[in-house]
Amino acid sequence: MQPPRPPFLLGIAGGSGSGKSTLAEALAAKLPVPCALIEHDCYYRDLSHLPVAVRAQADFDAPEALENELLCAHLRALKAGRGVRVPRYDFAAHTRRAESDLVQPAQVILVVGILLLSEPALRALFDASVFVEAPACVRFVWRLVRDVGERGRTLESVVQQYLATVRPAHERLVQPTLAHADLVVSGMDLEGSLRSVAERLPRGNCAALPPVLSEQLPCPRPSFVGGRGMREDHEATNPVAPVACPHGAGLRVAVVRRAVRPQ
Repeated sequence: MQPPRPPFLLGIAGGSGSGKSTLAEALAAKLPVPCALIEHDCYYRDLSHLPVAVRAQADFDAPEALENELLCAHLRALKAGRGVRVPRYDFAAHTRRAESDLVQPAQVILVVGILLLSEPALRALFDASVFVEAPACVRFVWRLVRDVGERGRTLESVVQQYLATVRPAHERLVQPTLAHADLVVSGMDLEGSLRSVAERLPRGNCAALPPVLSEQLPCPRPSFVGGRGMREDHEATNPVAPVACPHGAGLRVAVVRRAVRPQ
């Protein structure tokens, strides 16, 4: 009897609000194998030792804002077949919660974050990587809806942070990491992106993969662990109406580009 294959680790990067989590959740729901999803946002460093006013001024788009060494340790443990406790982050208070989430090894582990490909130690752990692109106006709208509706943020704080750190960090730190991705897809074409990513997964982990998007395929519930932990707390008190972007469903940019790795 052959030993079980180690989990296949897929890193999904791209700008804030580009559609990374949407792609990951859709992929996990469609794949006919057990999947786990971890968001890099869970690994923001705990700022509880700082005054509240000082926490809000922190640059959360800088690589050092994230405890990458802990994420690396967790991914190595999952590859070795051991479960891990993923921290929960309170995005309104900028602190870690006392609770954590148990994630067990799965055949496919999806890791999502804007700066995943900026860290060489993280890149080395992924079996494949994807960069999700979307127009800047779309990324801003999606981020605004998420942060107000799911993370308990105010509209003013989201706009201020976007102008002060998010947009400059995207141009300086996030967009250049596209060169490290194995595959570049459009956040505006979920169906095409799903097909393209699914084609990259090894048959050993997904023996029944093609056709991965068939409606007849089973859709096991993935293990979701990520930066959306505030949703249940704030949906009742902070309802957010859907926002329509002028670049909506009619916009279909180039679906897939093969990325060239730097030498």
